[in-house]
Amino acid sequence: PRTEDDMTDRSQSTAPLISWLREHGGELHGCSVLVDAQVGTKVLATGDVAAGASLISVPQHLCLSFDTALANGFDVVVADYPQLRQAPDEVLAAHLLAERRKGAESKWAPYLASLPREVDTPVCWEADELALLDGTTLRIMVDEMRKGLRRDFENIQQPLSEGYPALLSNVTEEEYAWAMSIIFSRTFSIDGKKYLVPVIDSFNHMPGAVSSIEDIVHIDESKGSDTAMWYFKAAQGFDLGDECTGFYGNYCNAKLLYSYGFTLREQAAKDAAVDFWVKARPDDEVAGIKREVLARAPAEAELYSYNFQGTLKLNRIEPNLLWVVRIISLTTTEVPSAGKAFRGMISPENEKKAYSALRASLSAKLASLEATAKRAGKSLEDLATDIDAKQELRKPVQAIGALGEVGVDVDLTDEEKGLRKSLRQYNALIVLEEETLVVRSCIQLIDSWLDRLEADGQDFIAADMAAPEDDEEEEEQEQKSAREAT
Repeated sequence: PRTEDDMTDRSQSTAPLISWLREHGGELHGCSVLVDAQVGTKVLATGDVAAGASLISVPQHLCLSFDTALANGFDVVVADYPQLRQAPDEVLAAHLLAERRKGAESKWAPYLASLPREVDTPVCWEADELALLDGTTLRIMVDEMRKGLRRDFENIQQPLSEGYPALLSNVTEEEYAWAMSIIFSRTFSIDGKKYLVPVIDSFNHMPGAVSSIEDIVHIDESKGSDTAMWYFKAAQGFDLGDECTGFYGNYCNAKLLYSYGFTLREQAAKDAAVDFWVKARPDDEVAGIKREVLARAPAEAELYSYNFQGTLKLNRIEPNLLWVVRIISLTTTEVPSAGKAFRGMISPENEKKAYSALRASLSAKLASLEATAKRAGKSLEDLATDIDAKQELRKPVQAIGALGEVGVDVDLTDEEKGLRKSLRQYNALIVLEEETLVVRSCIQLIDSWLDRLEADGQDFIAADMAAPEDDEEEEEQEQKSAREAT
């Protein structure tokens, strides 16, 4: 059984961090924080903790933010380039790297030393690891993220490094990707501003613990912003030695991996969400008209967005994707009736064409996913066994590590490196498996729709059919809009 002394021993590596926190007015209440080079951080109960009890308090002035960047030299940069106010993440990333460069002289030295040397988000993966996401929507998003990071590095960070060497010199693209991954995975947002909150960012995610992150993390500014305090509260009751988990959000595994670098296999596949879209063929003679019609879709449709909300879910296809495939499947003579697409079936012919086209696209995606799974050559069960074996070989880390260049604070053993790769492979296969299940279920759903459509014809009721009370005036307005587009 675990004891309070055991918890204290295991948190030795965080002593400088916690001492720094307390010296500046923060506190831990009935918990300790363990830092581990592989798994990151954990908040552990050092006694019985009641639900709702305050576990960690952190003064606002210990947080890293756009405002602290301005107070630590970047005010000159932003004055020279006012457009950077529209890119606060970029300024915060530069601020984070600049403070890390200062080493022990930085106000945030103990906190910076506690940050992970590597982040397991896919944007930081090796090519062979990323290949396990081939065919998934997540792979598309990671590739776009990498392009964006490279573009921003070349257009923003590199010029900053060269133009203000006293603040930040010789920044590498790898360092920049690390800093942005830290921001994406560890910041909290208040009123549109992001904050890196030391120690409070140590808790791990447990789905369903609460309904919103605001239930467990909040800021008290009742005595003014200068004395504002951040608090992390217990999501539930905890016993001695329990991990005090929190809640990041109602996210599918693809989102968890993309933003935080982990997945939860126990998370139900019914929560999986796949952003999937189709576009008109380039040789479509009325492609321009179809784009005009799609531009008139309801604002809440969020067409062609990739936000992990999902147009495909287990046994469900969202209306916004159905709208798109109907409009893309329009013939020239059907254009005046295009507005019907947002309420249900335009015609049996269009509905059949739309379903068939969507099925073909999904079948191609499924083939790609299955090919990736075959190339992987390992099952989730194989990887789980491999991970367990490597966990046994790991040596506990007893020091946070030195400050300095990114990636030199902790030397990983071969076992640690092998474990990291196995974990990444495992997480990739979780997403691959979930997306495959969702796509396969949606193909089966379309097949059932096609069968019903064949039997019911004009009487077929589409899954997104609008309520009967939709009046003629609305339809007349939609037809007018379609004619104008034509």
